[in-house]
Amino acid sequence: QCQKSFEDNYLKVSLAVTLAMFKISWLLAKHGKPFSDGELVKNCFLESQFLFDDLSNKSEIICRIKSLQLSNDTVTRQISEMSENLTAQLKTKLATASALSLSADESTDIGDVAQLCIWVRCVNSETFEVTEDLLALKSLHEQTRGENIHRALSEASKDMNIPESSVVSITSDGAPSMTGKHKGLIAEMRKISPDLLAFHYIVHQQALCSKLVDGYFVEVMNTVVKVVNFIRVRPLIHHRFIVLLDELDSAYGDLILHSEVRWLSRGKVLHRFLAVLPEIVNFLNDIGEGERFPVLRDNEWKTNIAFLSDVTAHLNKPNLQLQGDKKHVDNLLGCVESFKMKLGLCTAQLKDGDLTHFPLLNDACEGVAYWTYNRENDSLKLSVKFAEMWRNISGQNLRLLSSKVLSIFGSTYICKRTFSAMTHIKSHFSARLTDCNLQSQLHCAVTPFESNFTKLVCSRQHQVSH
Repeated sequence: QCQKSFEDNYLKVSLAVTLAMFKISWLLAKHGKPFSDGELVKNCFLESQFLFDDLSNKSEIICRIKSLQLSNDTVTRQISEMSENLTAQLKTKLATASALSLSADESTDIGDVAQLCIWVRCVNSETFEVTEDLLALKSLHEQTRGENIHRALSEASKDMNIPESSVVSITSDGAPSMTGKHKGLIAEMRKISPDLLAFHYIVHQQALCSKLVDGYFVEVMNTVVKVVNFIRVRPLIHHRFIVLLDELDSAYGDLILHSEVRWLSRGKVLHRFLAVLPEIVNFLNDIGEGERFPVLRDNEWKTNIAFLSDVTAHLNKPNLQLQGDKKHVDNLLGCVESFKMKLGLCTAQLKDGDLTHFPLLNDACEGVAYWTYNRENDSLKLSVKFAEMWRNISGQNLRLLSSKVLSIFGSTYICKRTFSAMTHIKSHFSARLTDCNLQSQLHCAVTPFESNFTKLVCSRQHQVSH
């Protein structure tokens, strides 16, 4: 009996230690930390042992901490096992799904290796449970043509037991290698599944369409950039300006530098600039630079910058709405249609001299209720128009159709977010990370699910270090 008690206690300790090792490795993967940080965590535990000085079993606690095996190789292996467990969970969900769609995007890592990110969203038509997870991260060491991308996607689908013909839709970033008419990824997939639906991430196009072309407003924006740069790039002047804003209890404490490559930068720069424009004018006068930018005192110029700020704010709204997790195709279509309707309304109101939707030019808001009322009326008419059509569709077909629509990605934002995590994981300090280890850690970092730790612990042969 003494032997049995010893074995039970040994097993209990072994299970607890193994679970702790998996939990620590999971946190390291979730936060994109190097595998070698496992030993650092262990050392942090040991260095904080004085917290247990008043406990009678301090020596036992220290012994448990020392038994943690968190070497670089151990953490690597555990993260790989957790990723495999997540993949097994996803396979189970895919096997019972009635509809599934893909979102694919391609980017380059720190080692100049092209990485294809593929996410899958599947829906069960019976329970309408939606599952969304990283399907694969495929390294493209050769070319990144449509056929190469299609080959990598086919391998990922085969590994997960997904027939390409069962894919409802694919949402890509709109690159030629994805959307090429003859040799793009979508064209290759349609050879297998002719009815495949294809969408592309329109934020890029929306951002390009929103760029200023040659004209007066380009000069307005250039003037704003020159003023901001004049203040920001001179340390002494910049410091004095910040102090002035603080003394005046201004709404903002500083100006924002403009970045052309950042889609939302112009709107933020203009809004902040306009908010502190009086302080800017006074500050430039105080330091004897008032004549450097005389246009800042021109009322017509102020009106134009206010108009440009309002227009940019309207353009930024759909950009933000198209970003974010769990965006479905109805979000994409709804965002585009509502923006087109609002654009038409704003154009008509501007012709009539109504500045309701331009608050920086006119603080009145009477048009808001009218706009909301019109949209409700349109929705009501649309519902009545299609009511008869829905009656002719059987419940089973309607559920299947709904699950297919629900599975469609409205954007590739989730792939963009995955690439951001990849950049953090595979940085200059870990540029030699292998493709397999990169996918394992990235999967753990971005998945919305959690590994089955109980199953992982029970599958181990337990051995405690002495």
